[in-house]
Amino acid sequence: MSTNTVWLLVANKIVDTTKLTIPAPYSSFASNGYYLTLNATESSYNCDNNASYIRVGSDTSCSTPNTCNGPLASSGKYIVKFVVLDINNKTVDETGWSGFITLPQGKASSVIDTWPGRRSGGMIVLTSILSVLLAFILVGLIGAFILGSKHVKPDTVAPPVATKNYETHYASEKKHTYSEPLN
Repeated sequence: MSTNTVWLLVANKIVDTTKLTIPAPYSSFASNGYYLTLNATESSYNCDNNASYIRVGSDTSCSTPNTCNGPLASSGKYIVKFVVLDINNKTVDETGWSGFITLPQGKASSVIDTWPGRRSGGMIVLTSILSVLLAFILVGLIGAFILGSKHVKPDTVAPPVATKNYETHYASEKKHTYSEPLN
């Protein structure tokens, strides 16, 4: 079983890994320009094809000072790489450096506009025009209803009429009489 350890090297400049001071805790980052964190044995990193993600700077409490994964300053560029060290803290293997990672600068809470009612001039003009058009259509519909209802005549009901004979189907008044039987 291997006694080599795998470390994540976080730096703000390219560092010669043969000259690392071990341990290089998070607290020495300002003076060294790098720190080592997330140490593990080689067996912790298996070679499967599943993507794994490591969040750098997630340990805000730094309960273990020599391996603390402390938060990075909000400004600046950082690079990272994995380094494998033997029992004597000599570099056995390492990955290439990542590209420089620039952290986005956060905004001060006083400059964040939280009012949802901000409107542009074009939006105000468009809303005004559409509101006026809707009012014209509404007035037109009310006027058409009022004027149209004045010309409607009330329904008249015809008085009932007494009839002697009422047939629902047309039938000829003429009846045929046959003197000879039909064959």
